[in-house]
Amino acid sequence: MSNQRRRRLHLNAFLMEAGHHEAAWRLPHSNPRADFDLRHWIELAQLAESAKFDSLFLADGPAIVGTGEFRPPGQLEPLTLLTALSQATSRIGLIATVSSTYNEPYNLARRLASVDHVSGGRAGWNIVTSAGADEAANFGLVDRPDHAGRYARADEFLHIAKALWDSWESEAVVADKATGRYADPARLHRLDHRSTHFSVAGPLNVERPPQGYPLLVQAGSSEDGKDFAARHAEAIFTAHQTYERAAGFYGDIKARTRAAGRDPDGVIVLPGIVPYIGSTEAEARALAKQFDDLRVPEYGLRQLAAVFETEPSVFELDEPLPDFILARPKLEGSQSRSDLIIELAVREKLTVRQIISRLGAAAATSSSSAHPNRSRTRSSPGSRAVPRTGSTSWRRPCRPVWKASSNTSCRFFAARACSARSTKARPFASTTGYRCRPTSSTRKKPMCPATDTKPPALRVQGLSKTYGDGFTAVAGLDLEIPDGAFFGLLGPNGAGKTTLIGSVCNIVRPTTGTLTVFGHDHRSREARRLLGLAEQEINVDRFLSIRQILIYHAGYHGIGRKAAVRRADELLEVFRLDSKAAARAYELSGGMQRRLVLARALMHRPRLLILDEPTAGVDVELRSEIWRLVRGLNAAGTTVLLTTHYLEEAETLCDEIALLRAGRIVDRGSAALLRDRYAARDISEVYDRVITREEVA
Repeated sequence: MSNQRRRRLHLNAFLMEAGHHEAAWRLPHSNPRADFDLRHWIELAQLAESAKFDSLFLADGPAIVGTGEFRPPGQLEPLTLLTALSQATSRIGLIATVSSTYNEPYNLARRLASVDHVSGGRAGWNIVTSAGADEAANFGLVDRPDHAGRYARADEFLHIAKALWDSWESEAVVADKATGRYADPARLHRLDHRSTHFSVAGPLNVERPPQGYPLLVQAGSSEDGKDFAARHAEAIFTAHQTYERAAGFYGDIKARTRAAGRDPDGVIVLPGIVPYIGSTEAEARALAKQFDDLRVPEYGLRQLAAVFETEPSVFELDEPLPDFILARPKLEGSQSRSDLIIELAVREKLTVRQIISRLGAAAATSSSSAHPNRSRTRSSPGSRAVPRTGSTSWRRPCRPVWKASSNTSCRFFAARACSARSTKARPFASTTGYRCRPTSSTRKKPMCPATDTKPPALRVQGLSKTYGDGFTAVAGLDLEIPDGAFFGLLGPNGAGKTTLIGSVCNIVRPTTGTLTVFGHDHRSREARRLLGLAEQEINVDRFLSIRQILIYHAGYHGIGRKAAVRRADELLEVFRLDSKAAARAYELSGGMQRRLVLARALMHRPRLLILDEPTAGVDVELRSEIWRLVRGLNAAGTTVLLTTHYLEEAETLCDEIALLRAGRIVDRGSAALLRDRYAARDISEVYDRVITREEVA
């Protein structure tokens, strides 16, 4: 039996009165008073439990939503409601949203522990910091605390709550009727916590919860929110409009969790989706249209204005978002929601009317129209097709063990995650820090290694690499690239290109062979200083601004900070990224990220630049721009080694091309020489004939 762990898809039902859509209460079959009808909530909870959902999730905020004119503005307090639902269900988890900003640790820890006891170990806490100014006004504040301050308070709040739950050891209750001794005082612990925000003595007056701690959930996507989640959360609710954004968020959370010293597999990411269900796809789409036709545009404008903390009058329904909205700094309110809306609006070039139409279903959550007889649904633009699959039911609570860690208690989720301006200032060579060497032509001829007295830029002799599973990726490969050449390496996937590059860059350890970079052993510090790699994957630090990424990279090569700052600013200008210097990489477009990776590779002025599929997935304009920059580098004296699947690029750019297959070089030469050799019209035809010949052989 395989030792590989099975990954499970966890299903969480995010419930809202008549539904998430703002007009759901207006449908003929809807109950407009569902928000205060306990029977309605019990029916939903029992349906979700019978469908094997893991949990119920209730949002909340200590203020009414809007004015109440177009949508039910309030709701039952979630801990009270979930306590009632716990008596109508037996397995499903019960997650309540409760603010750390407008509560006190002792009282909330007590309430959550009580729900966990009453439900038999099924309570969860979605920790929010409350972004709304109207919420602050309900608690005697002129304005809400700033964003960072709210998360700092939440961090301390959670530490105190955990300490209160830990204040009772699991064996504290003796209940000895013979001696009359109920509890062991030595197993109850005071906190005596004192700080600027809180003063809490402890212990709690409720025994340790059955789970140890309630399940800890977080739903913010701001930088502070993600850092908080990485340190504390066991499940993270998020909303994204595209698969790429959702996957990026998932990877970011896992990386931050690992950096926080926690097991990334212990954190579950729950991306939101709002499905419209029908017996056919046409029926489902008709249902979605029925919802949308009932929307009141004025309500959507008010909601949009509330998100951006402005007035509805600044928006024109049939115009895009105003420029001042796109250019304004981070809000003190819900940064993740405002960022998601801007990203959606810019990416899809939406008008305000289209934005509020998209947001009517569920803020920035993906929506899809589906019918139940298909294994895969079609999604609306910007959403991911959703596979139909099962879920786990609620895990039975185990007996808690005294220890100051939530990892000792059973959780109701399994511990597996399932879920431009032109630059005219200076010539390119001087900007990038290279001096042009004299050439008789702008198009250099291939240099002959036998007659060139200088060491080649790269020399590979007898390179072989066999991996642990027995697969030989490279077999006895010899390669020499002259100094100053623009050299192309072409081959199908699996030909050995990545292994060759990894070996040169000391990422992969060869089985046999020697490699030198300008005469230096490839493992030496000098070789690393002479070598720059722009990888196909966008592998930059997500926690740093792009300017910091470049500066820190320079430090790896011994470049002083002042020089690194100057160099970073030069390259940001050259690659037209100077206006984004303070942004983080994930905030950039795909094309900008490509330019960033190339700029990073050039920070230490390498003499050999390796470009691994540098234009994969980029548009024609960006591809042309990248090649203009790289040609300038090559003209200034930099040797370029290029791998690409765009054969016309190699033919146009490269002095010499090597064709690689099955870990060995099949043929090499200039584009003209290879065309003549195979009587071919272009390199694409050469490639096809060489590959076909090798397959027959």
